[in-house]
Amino acid sequence: MNIACFGCSYTAGMPDNDWYNWPETLAKLRSSDKIYNLAVGGSSLLLSLYLLEEFSKLIKFDKVLFQITHPHRFSSINDLDVCQLQLINKQNYYRLDPEIRRQGNILTITPSNSKALWSTVYEKIKFAKQYYRYYSADLGNLEHNILKNVVKEKSDVSFEYTEIPKAAKEHIIDNAGHFNKDGHDIIARWINNELERDIY
Repeated sequence: MNIACFGCSYTAGMPDNDWYNWPETLAKLRSSDKIYNLAVGGSSLLLSLYLLEEFSKLIKFDKVLFQITHPHRFSSINDLDVCQLQLINKQNYYRLDPEIRRQGNILTITPSNSKALWSTVYEKIKFAKQYYRYYSADLGNLEHNILKNVVKEKSDVSFEYTEIPKAAKEHIIDNAGHFNKDGHDIIARWINNELERDIY
């Protein structure tokens, strides 16, 4: 089977942890399947849905796994052609370059950018401060809930951070709750069980 995984940094991984992530572990658990990690750090649900739509034109996915990102995020693309994106391949595991945002085709903004927590790029911080100055949290929540319903329709397994097993959350590397290898391994086993339940 071809299995696609979408989400943000909780699925894409973090540089402090050598970009290790649960889809990579899932590929080891399901050696006869191809696992595609198409997550982008800081991404919104809208960006993830766009990537699902575009990559589905190139690859027939048998199963879609979706980590539902936090609300109140802004994403933008600039001449992004997924046909030209090179997937990093290791055995049955394929992933987007985790540095994809540095290439300039994808911009992701989260509330933390306005506080300069995850960025040192002045233009990005300046834009984030201006964007969230006029941002409506009420409309953002409504939009996020609408997109969550779309995600659930288009995925076989979807989950939010609050649904991740408590045991995984005991293995984090920062205050934002990003996981270390042990945490990702726990999530992968949990997702694999959910996937098996969906299959059978």
